[in-house]
Amino acid sequence: MSIHEIVEKWVAMAPEIMDLFIGDASISITDKDIVVYYKPGARIDLKIPYGTPVNPKMISYRAMVQRCRLVERMDTTLWGIPFIAVAIPLYDENNQVVGSVSIQENVEKYDTLKKVAESLSENINVLASTSQEISAQTEEVAAVCTELAGMVQNSKEKMKETDNIAEFINSVASQTNLLGLNAAIESARVGELGRGFGVVAQEIRKLALSSADSVKKIGSTIKDIQEYEDSILQEVDQVKNVVSDISNAINHIAESIQELGTMASHLDKLTYDLSNVDQETDF
Repeated sequence: MSIHEIVEKWVAMAPEIMDLFIGDASISITDKDIVVYYKPGARIDLKIPYGTPVNPKMISYRAMVQRCRLVERMDTTLWGIPFIAVAIPLYDENNQVVGSVSIQENVEKYDTLKKVAESLSENINVLASTSQEISAQTEEVAAVCTELAGMVQNSKEKMKETDNIAEFINSVASQTNLLGLNAAIESARVGELGRGFGVVAQEIRKLALSSADSVKKIGSTIKDIQEYEDSILQEVDQVKNVVSDISNAINHIAESIQELGTMASHLDKLTYDLSNVDQETDF
């Protein structure tokens, strides 16, 4: 069975055609009935040696029947390797189909890159979600710190009122002590008749001195509380500053994550475009 000269020319050029491919690829050439040339790639081998009948499952057959260039993608289910096949019909001088050329290119690397892009995209989404949660938590901490600072400030105002009360009690105690002293002097002046009154005056002075001592203790306690509250306010301010720094850092991270997400989406689309076509057909 003779081979058309157009087909023979393509067979002669086949080795040089394959040298143009950087990656793994195979080539098959047919006339209208059988495979007249097949060279497998390093990993792609469709096992269609010379003489294999052309059948409707072959992209070469459909290219000849439809008289057009066809591009189809194959996944790993049949051949264990994903690849893209391109087939064109061959015409003679009378525009009659006399054969076909089909090239299959391995897209394993593209698929691997696509999986990496998808994984990157998923991880970025998780990271973005986590950063949002952390951001929300820092906002809650900041709100709690603000509320705590307000409570401490209110407590300080109440302590000032307590301090004023203590000063008033101290003033009353001083006046009571002075009153008791005057009463003791008057009791001593009147002699025996003022003895009972003197006892009362003495007790009044004891009560005044005791009140004064209590006021001092209260004042000391109030001072300690105020100092403690000042320390709390300083700690709260430090926490608020740290939370603010964390929030700013998270915002910067979120911006970077968004940029990475955009890049991952572009990468995913690029790898999809490189390793996919509109149709998938069995050979």
